[in-house]
Amino acid sequence: DELPKREFEELILSSVPIRLKGKLKPFLKTALFYSEKFQVDPFWVLAVMWTESHFNPRAKSYVNARGLMQIMPRTGYFLAELLEKPVRNLRSAIQITKKPVPNIEMGTFYLKKILGDLDGNYVHATAAYNMGPSAVKKRLRRGLRVGNRNKYVNKVNWSLKNVLITYAKSNSSMVN
Repeated sequence: DELPKREFEELILSSVPIRLKGKLKPFLKTALFYSEKFQVDPFWVLAVMWTESHFNPRAKSYVNARGLMQIMPRTGYFLAELLEKPVRNLRSAIQITKKPVPNIEMGTFYLKKILGDLDGNYVHATAAYNMGPSAVKKRLRRGLRVGNRNKYVNKVNWSLKNVLITYAKSNSSMVN
């Protein structure tokens, strides 16, 4: 049975640690909207967002990835073009990735794209979100493992399991 959206959102919020609830809440509806729009598992999107930024919209990595989904400048430019967003150059793409809504849209769209490009393999797609699709494809062509003993994939999986287990417990207690 499908839950009403508000109940679903409340269950998700109850599944993250207390210190992160306030950070996630302003962006949850947007993440769920784009997860639905692009047909991507919302729990996976949230786990990636949690791992990437801990729901901090101003997060910036040492390699200049930005925002909630930590979009790299060149990736942002590429995604903005695919999503038909008005970008003239790399600088304008960076400005777009600083804004939470387009950042979530781009990150969710990118997850969908790389998942499709990697034959629906979530481990490979998760690794590709972090290290780039071409690096993952190169490893696969060489017959090397992808995602095994990968700290990033492990962190996303931990976040995903944490959210799913708590969500499942909360959901079953609401049904009973």
